[in-house]
Amino acid sequence: MFRVIKSCLKLILFLILVNFLTGISLAEQDIFDFDPGKIDQGNLYVYQMSANPEQFELRERLYYYFKSVTENYLDVECIRKTVYNTYKLNWNYMMLEKYTWEVFDRVIVTDGTKTAETRTDFINQVVAMEYTNKVKEGFKTSYSVTNYELTPTFDYRSMHLDFWTAMRFYPFSESKITVGMILEGRYVETDIIYQGIEVVEVPYGSVKAHKFELKGRGLLARLFGKQGWLWLTAEDERNYMVKYRNENRRGNLPIVDMRLEKIEEMSSDEWEDFKGQH
Repeated sequence: MFRVIKSCLKLILFLILVNFLTGISLAEQDIFDFDPGKIDQGNLYVYQMSANPEQFELRERLYYYFKSVTENYLDVECIRKTVYNTYKLNWNYMMLEKYTWEVFDRVIVTDGTKTAETRTDFINQVVAMEYTNKVKEGFKTSYSVTNYELTPTFDYRSMHLDFWTAMRFYPFSESKITVGMILEGRYVETDIIYQGIEVVEVPYGSVKAHKFELKGRGLLARLFGKQGWLWLTAEDERNYMVKYRNENRRGNLPIVDMRLEKIEEMSSDEWEDFKGQH
């Protein structure tokens, strides 16, 4: 009888442990409710970007191609003036699982970062980035690690593609949500505050949009942090981003100000040709 009871207790403890580990690995975020109908595979989004704090001044165009959508992942590719990016967004966490970028302009490569890759360890809540730089002596590899607490946490180094994509699924029954942000390698908790409908003028046209304000939490964030704003279309159920302005520094950019210029349907073959021409 004792052996039976002992075996049952072992089984119960095992099931509790399995349930606990499963909860850690899967039930990580409950803010956003994924809806595949809001993600459009095969669409190219073109944004104009400015880094001028005083006025919008075109610095470059960013071409985001939504390459593949599954029940677990979104794969996006982006080309810029001198950079090629890839993104893998994990729907279970609404966070980037992997993000890479590579400088392809040979002049820039001589004194800039050649490649970088970030990977997220969702269990241990760590975002690790590996840099490979070209220096006079050859190539040098360095690493940075950022621990985060809240899930989801969004990484500004990705131009916040993870953030403004996840925001397509914003729960409009809530006036405010709190998420994590990584800014220049630092983890900051941030309030996302819904401010209602506003008409914005962007190169794409005049758009009725949902407006959100980003405000860092904590004394240091209040004293030294900068604000941000996001506008998502209210005219289309996909709620894609039409404008984004973040006044925090990102690398060599004093601010980031992005405005939608065009949306275009494109096959994967057409995208490959498009990349080859840019």
